[in-house]
Amino acid sequence: MKTKLLTAITTEKNSDKLYEKLVKFEKKSPELFSRRLFRGRTVFHQLIMHQHYTVLKALLEDERLKALACQTDQNKQSILHLAILYYLPDNREHLEWLTDLFPMMINGKDSLGNTPLHLAVSHERLEIPQKIEIILCLVRHSSCNRWIVNELGKTPFTLDKGGALSEALRYVDVSRIPMPPLDGQLLTAEHESPTRFSEQYPHLFQQRRPLQSCETPRTLESSSSSSTVETLSASMGDDSISGAFTARECRSAECPPVLETPLQVTLADYCLKGNSLKERRALRKAVFTDPDGLNAIHRAIRHVNWYLQKDFQTAQENKTRLWHGFLRHLVRQGLLTPPTEVPLSPEVQSPDSGIDMSLALNNSLWLISTSREREGTPRLFTLEKILHQTLGLQLQADLPTLVSRLTTLLKFGDAHQRMVSTCMIWLLVHFNPLSAFRTVNNDVIGDFLCELEVLLDKETADMLDDFQTICRRDENNLCRGRALNLAQWPLDARFQAKPMPLKKALSMAMNVKDPHHLTACDWIAHDAYALSSNSTRRLTPDELRDGLALEVPCAEQTPILYLQTQWWQSLSEHLSKHGLSGDVRQLQDTMTLLTNLAPAMAGASSEREPDIHGLMCLSSVLNHQSVSRAMEAHCSPDMEQHAVLRELGELLSSQKNRANIRRCQQVFPNTLPFVGHLKSDLLFAAQGAAGSIARAEAQGKVLFTLLSLKMRLGFEVQPVYTTLQSFHLSESPVPEMELDKLSHRFKPWPASIYDFCANPLPLPETPAEAIETLNVLHSEYLAFKIMPPKTFEFLEHVAILMKSAVQKTNLSASDLTALARLIPLYHQHLNTVMEVDGINRRIPCGVTQEVERHNPLRLIYTQLTLPPALRSSSPLWRFPQETDKGFPARLRPFFSNASRSSEASSSAERRSPRAS
Repeated sequence: MKTKLLTAITTEKNSDKLYEKLVKFEKKSPELFSRRLFRGRTVFHQLIMHQHYTVLKALLEDERLKALACQTDQNKQSILHLAILYYLPDNREHLEWLTDLFPMMINGKDSLGNTPLHLAVSHERLEIPQKIEIILCLVRHSSCNRWIVNELGKTPFTLDKGGALSEALRYVDVSRIPMPPLDGQLLTAEHESPTRFSEQYPHLFQQRRPLQSCETPRTLESSSSSSTVETLSASMGDDSISGAFTARECRSAECPPVLETPLQVTLADYCLKGNSLKERRALRKAVFTDPDGLNAIHRAIRHVNWYLQKDFQTAQENKTRLWHGFLRHLVRQGLLTPPTEVPLSPEVQSPDSGIDMSLALNNSLWLISTSREREGTPRLFTLEKILHQTLGLQLQADLPTLVSRLTTLLKFGDAHQRMVSTCMIWLLVHFNPLSAFRTVNNDVIGDFLCELEVLLDKETADMLDDFQTICRRDENNLCRGRALNLAQWPLDARFQAKPMPLKKALSMAMNVKDPHHLTACDWIAHDAYALSSNSTRRLTPDELRDGLALEVPCAEQTPILYLQTQWWQSLSEHLSKHGLSGDVRQLQDTMTLLTNLAPAMAGASSEREPDIHGLMCLSSVLNHQSVSRAMEAHCSPDMEQHAVLRELGELLSSQKNRANIRRCQQVFPNTLPFVGHLKSDLLFAAQGAAGSIARAEAQGKVLFTLLSLKMRLGFEVQPVYTTLQSFHLSESPVPEMELDKLSHRFKPWPASIYDFCANPLPLPETPAEAIETLNVLHSEYLAFKIMPPKTFEFLEHVAILMKSAVQKTNLSASDLTALARLIPLYHQHLNTVMEVDGINRRIPCGVTQEVERHNPLRLIYTQLTLPPALRSSSPLWRFPQETDKGFPARLRPFFSNASRSSEASSSAERRSPRAS
């Protein structure tokens, strides 16, 4: 039945015949229209896809089938979605009929959250006129939500690349369309000529069908900001805006003031919800190039004021005021005093004088606000021309001079002078590329930004929209790292182009007095993390030194501690990925930096646990003995220092950090600074910690940590020996302790252990000497889990010696027994050491053949003629028996005696219970 049905819909071109076939199919199978066909689609979906609108209209005259037509397919797409996806130029009337019949489908979302309006503006197959036809069919309904977002957070305006949606809205009565919610998104399409589409496609904009009645937007509780409009009116002057609404008029109006032009709609929407730099720039371009730009601002402010009083949520108060301040800035810029007080001739100007400079800037701003771009003249050229006319300055060439004068005006000027200088800064930032500021001296820019941050009050900062968040004490709009956008400027230039004073930018963030501004640390840490994740170039030692040289004013402030931890972790990850262009030893002068950071890392108070991971990151990039000195100097007196060392040892000895060490080893294949510095730092820290602790058990714990780290990370024996010897000579009693992976306890080490650890094993000349040395090595390893230097060379020599001895058949059974007892032990130990030696590179690792070829045990296993039990790699060893397959005949006399004695003892044990 499904096949016949799909075949009929696909092949039949006559609508009457197709309708008759569907009716016959429905009589045979009543559930035909509710049955799912290909991809979960129903008959109604198939009819839309194949343009059978006449058949669909005839079927939907039945009210029973209307409910079935509302079903969606497996992608949650309705028949309206498919009608847009399969839209043809002559389907305009069919789409209008479909939207009138199913208005509930207009805002329906598919599996990706896209509504029919999303599909209409983003459809790649459709031309602009077809998109406008579909949009006009949708937005003429009051229920159409043009601000709805999909799963990616995109609105139809965001997806409108060709401007079809904004162009279609020009010919719709916008006062009858509901305003968007406060948490929506903003139109990103640039302002275009209002007659371009209407002149090119006049048939699209004929008289439309009347719109449905629009409901009044839902009124929320009145906001506490009732004086916003009054303050705005007072700041702009009563004569500045003709017919401006007062607060009382806003409260009494039942509907918002009508927005007459698309620019007014865009401005009002932007004031309520715009937060993108690209959107701001596009909107400024539209305002400055539109002849009616100033009136559009006035009308938009009246419209926004209505929403501030009628439909304003408390949670969005700060965000709305932010963009309301931007509109106030544009209005003030348009109402600057006309340039009649000072002539426009540069010769009359005295830029060194504060008053003349202020008036000259006023004249520049007034000319810029009233100028018009002609014949595609770039805005930058217009700004340069006006500055040259009023100030006698060329923007690109004399930008350092202009910045210096603006800094002076900000320092010593009055309110009006600071206001006009702030407007000029705003223009320099937004109408001038960043490359222009790269020619300015770094110190001049740094001083300029510092003065700007300190001197701008709240009212003046409202004009500087990109820097508004700097000076706003807004606890609900911290922006998670954008609370100090002033630091973004030097940081961006620092990592993208010419180096900028990163240390100065970071210190600016650290020295802000307002506690809310400390969240700038979050942003700086986020930038460091982005640097470590996305940057592909290597950091130079100078860059790393500047980036790390922070002066920490107070280690008890949580955001600063968060900044330090994130910063160090990010740099550590960046170093492990991309390496360092230069030698780490060039960072010798970072000792002072570490001393400043150590209180936060080691624990500023007894209530905080030490940041062990931060100390590890420090030891990975800093110079010799830095961690140990910092721990000695800055560990909390209420905290046992050996506990810090022990936690650090447990962290470093974990499997995860062993992999990190191995990765750092690959980054530094020549000097091996990470592992070498880590060993030295730990040993010197142990000496300092144990030397300052009077209790003997604390020394024992430090020594235990040293031995555990030595065993797990493969430390060199000489520093361990030096440390142990210093403790031994101090005659401090070392208590019994439980060694790792050993169940027995032992007494303080004898003096012979130091000689054993300090000197290499002598190379034996005879098999007897080799067996004796192996027995000593076995007993010392069992007791202390340590190996003397050059153990591998010793084992290789013993293997060769044993091979020649076996070939000459001059080995006794006791020698073979001793050798068999050592083989499983060395096998287990060498597996562990070889894993660490991949870091220390004592033997070549990474290729299995190389490991096997250089493994001394392989010489013992394969080159010696021994019983199979002795050649077994299993650590569980049993005494070889005569019955073993392959047992050498020349060794049977020795093993027979041993096996008989063992069997006799075992049989005596079995008979003893019976005798009793």
